[in-house]
Amino acid sequence: QTSGARYGSKIDSTKDRDEPFSFVVGDDDVIAGLQEAVSTMRPGGVRRAYIPAALGYTLGKTAKQPVPPGFAEYQRWKNIYDNPNRPYQPDLVMDIKLFKFGAAKDAAS
Repeated sequence: QTSGARYGSKIDSTKDRDEPFSFVVGDDDVIAGLQEAVSTMRPGGVRRAYIPAALGYTLGKTAKQPVPPGFAEYQRWKNIYDNPNRPYQPDLVMDIKLFKFGAAKDAAS
């Protein structure tokens, strides 16, 4: 997945890192917009998702995934998306490729 602001530059790309992002649909740790975007996809499908601010931000709460792992990418994300002093929160744009659906890993194992 590659993410960025609707009218801005790329913030992060798991493709550039060659690390697919995985999550459990319905898990509260993932932004609602990403969950909605993949909920109607099929394995192998590709989609550009325009996620409105209301479904992509967690201001005043614990940050939800995906959060960029690199320092520079994280700082860009933090300054643009998780900044309560910013009067305008841009929509998110995510280019998503769904590789597969799988069973959730059991936390006990």
